[in-house]
Amino acid sequence: MKKNIFQMVETKSFHRRKTARKLVSGFTLTELLISIAIIGLLVAIAIVSYDQAKEQAVDARILTEMNNLLSESRIHFTQYGRYDNPNGGVCSFRLYESVKGLGGESKCNQSPDDWAVSVQLVFESEDHLCVDSREVVRRISKPLEDDETQCPGS
Repeated sequence: MKKNIFQMVETKSFHRRKTARKLVSGFTLTELLISIAIIGLLVAIAIVSYDQAKEQAVDARILTEMNNLLSESRIHFTQYGRYDNPNGGVCSFRLYESVKGLGGESKCNQSPDDWAVSVQLVFESEDHLCVDSREVVRRISKPLEDDETQCPGS
């Protein structure tokens, strides 16, 4: 059976295409580099989000510990009738020591009748969280002054 010239060219071209397909399997270098770049970008975003979440968790723990400090001071006042005593009072509580270690700058002032504690937050580092004996819990813009036994603005 004789093949005409068109059938021969068609057969050779089909054979070349089939061979070329076998050689070109997988991804190109460009596709791999783009995929790696996208994955790297996603990882960078995740790391930033993780760091922010970690800082927010520390701020939440500071708030929890400050509320616990408030509860402990009520118990202390019930027992001794005052916030300071020969054992040190509110500013020597273990809770205050743990809160002091969590945040930035901290300040604790006490008198026989009042006390106030401020701790610098981590995530919103310009703010301080202030708690006092009148059960006020608020954010303030600067730490307590030396003799302040109430949160400013209350």
